[in-house]
Amino acid sequence: MAVTETFRNQKAEEEQKTDKENMSSGGKSSVLCLYDDETERKLHLNAIEMLAQRFEASVEDVERIYEIVFRRFKKGAKVKDFLPILVSRRVEYLLNKRR
Repeated sequence: MAVTETFRNQKAEEEQKTDKENMSSGGKSSVLCLYDDETERKLHLNAIEMLAQRFEASVEDVERIYEIVFRRFKKGAKVKDFLPILVSRRVEYLLNKRR
């Protein structure tokens, strides 16, 4: 329970920051800001679906956690090729801890 509440709070804070950034940058949607292009978005959505199947969780729950972790990792990433793997591993760890 506490892990889920923490993620919800972090997600809300991130969304507020993103909303402020979007308003100042001409109104891009948060999805477009999060993913560089449609190909990257599909790659990450595939990872989210695989995690949801593996942990028998809803895609929405896994997606919320995944996006929080992805935002954090993406900020400091110089090489983005390995982000789906690194983020998936971190989300997997968090989902295991939640069980």
